[in-house]
Amino acid sequence: MGAARSILFMILGIVLLALSASGSIEMGPMGYVGSIACVGFGAVALYKLRMASRALKSELLQDPRVVGFYQNTQAAWASGELAELNKSFQGEGQVSYDRFVKKYRPIDGGALQVMFTQFPPMPREYLVGVGDTDSTTNRGWFVLTNQRLILKDATAGLFREFHLADIDSFEAKGTWTKTIAFRMKSGGVTTVEKLEIFPRAEFLSRLISRSGSPGAAVL
Repeated sequence: MGAARSILFMILGIVLLALSASGSIEMGPMGYVGSIACVGFGAVALYKLRMASRALKSELLQDPRVVGFYQNTQAAWASGELAELNKSFQGEGQVSYDRFVKKYRPIDGGALQVMFTQFPPMPREYLVGVGDTDSTTNRGWFVLTNQRLILKDATAGLFREFHLADIDSFEAKGTWTKTIAFRMKSGGVTTVEKLEIFPRAEFLSRLISRSGSPGAAVL
């Protein structure tokens, strides 16, 4: 929601409450709830917009590697690089740089923030997917790019980096939480357990295949 619409929501709610208080109109309980909701909804939206604008000026988003990552992502999405995964990528990439970064900015405790600070972007790397929760703590779970999977190991309480080109295949199972086993080209198997959020298996499988691996098994 843009700033103009957010302000309109707030004004609408305030005007309705003012008219009711003056006796010009009568509102029932639902009317009051709706008016207050308009004010609150608009205020929250404005706050989010302010945070997004502030994020663009942050030191993290001035890092040349991070700027290059977003530029690579926009170019790849807009060109249709990921259209076979989901056609919406192309439209998402055809916006201004600022608007794009605001929508996919790193949030405090989120997976992108972890990636940018602990696993800096590589040349020609771009974003495919990110998994965060709405919680203020423990919110970040994964970042999937065309080259890597940055994934939280919930058991150890830290993030781990997997280069897609090193993965031969994977097996994932579980309902409420996931357990995933990566069979590496080197012959070893690495297992990560207690995953609350995991990238879409078909996305990961296709990206592994692109990197030269034979595929992936999903259970």
